[in-house]
Amino acid sequence: MTRDRDHDGVLHEAFAELRREDTAHAPSFDAVVQRTSGATTPVPLRGGALAAGMLAAALVVGLLVRRPALAPPPAAATLAWTAPTDFLLRTPGIEVLESVPHIAPRRSLLALDGAAAAMEPKRRSPSP
Repeated sequence: MTRDRDHDGVLHEAFAELRREDTAHAPSFDAVVQRTSGATTPVPLRGGALAAGMLAAALVVGLLVRRPALAPPPAAATLAWTAPTDFLLRTPGIEVLESVPHIAPRRSLLALDGAAAAMEPKRRSPSP
C-alpha cells in the first residue's frame, strides 16, 4: 500500500470544502426528475417540415450552381509519355536480343553428297 502523504490533512479539508460547495449549488435528484418528466416532446411534424425545406433548398442551389464540365486531358500527351527510368532498360547488346537471327536455307542432301566428294583429299601414291 502507498503511504498517505497528506500528514496535516490540508488536502483532505480542501476537497471536503469543495464537495460542500458543490452540494449546496446542485439541485436535488427529485427536482431534476420532476423537471424532465413535465417536459413536452417536440412535434415530429415540425422537424419533418424543416428537413423537407432544407432538402428542397439544397436541391435548388445544386441545380442553379453547376460546375462547368472539365475537359478531358489530351490523349496525345498521355500516349507520348515515357517513364523517366526507361534508359535503364537499354542494356549493351540489346540490338542482338531485339532482332531475329537469320538462318540460311537448307541445302539438299544431294548437293551435300557432291560437295563431300569434292572435298575428299586426293590420294597420293606411296612414296618410294
